[in-house]
Amino acid sequence: MGRDRAKAKKKAVGSSSGGSSSFVDLVADKFYNMKQKKDKEQQSYIYLNNRELSIREAEAREIAQLKREKLEIQRRTLELAEMEKRTEISYSII
Repeated sequence: MGRDRAKAKKKAVGSSSGGSSSFVDLVADKFYNMKQKKDKEQQSYIYLNNRELSIREAEAREIAQLKREKLEIQRRTLELAEMEKRTEISYSII
């Protein structure tokens, strides 16, 4: 009977150490999964941040292009106004 108790005690100790190994593996897996998730979130953040910068750069380029076009239209309008004034002056002289 004493011998059976010793065997039972050894099995309990062995199973608890095996159990703690499983627990350590579970914790390690959980940590690894959390690390992967964090890395993935960080990559997503970097991607979105770069995307936002690209959009802002494109927006700035478009604004600059529109300003150049506006200035070109103003320049042409002034040239036409000058030409009309010259034409009026030359007709008034005649």
